[in-house]
Amino acid sequence: MTARSTRLAAFCIGPLLPIGGAACQGQATRAVEQRPAGQADSGPSGSKRMTGSSDDKLETLDRTVLPVGDTEVPVTLEDARAMRAALLEYLQQSSYEDREALLRWTQGPAFIDHEGTVRIGPWVLDSEDDDIFLRYRERPGQRAAKAHKAFLAKKDGAWTVTRVEMERISVRR
Repeated sequence: MTARSTRLAAFCIGPLLPIGGAACQGQATRAVEQRPAGQADSGPSGSKRMTGSSDDKLETLDRTVLPVGDTEVPVTLEDARAMRAALLEYLQQSSYEDREALLRWTQGPAFIDHEGTVRIGPWVLDSEDDDIFLRYRERPGQRAAKAHKAFLAKKDGAWTVTRVEMERISVRR
């Protein structure tokens, strides 16, 4: 196996918290291991691969499993991309307060990280009870921070965003 360093435009995900992560746009340098042709690598939830679309030049898992209520929902890389498309469509048609800023952040790559977490730019896929949602937590200000939750539903094989809510988070200093 050989290693090479790549420089790519990336979203820097800050400390990963249960409620999302802080994010910044910029460039990152990271090592990418290359395997000789014909040698596969598989991660805990799926096989690793470099994504093929021009906006998603990241190493990603093909699939993961999201615990939802008493069940587990399989989520593929294609599901992540469909969720991004659904979120973009919803935001473009909405009058949501932070619509313009969220549209910019939703342009980020859709991928499944090495721990099996689905990410769309700074958005992180999560669940609570029987709800599946993408959460984006903005960087905190002096006294408070905001998080945005886009609730998802899959009907007839297609992902849709049913609503977007904002939650205020108190910052302790």
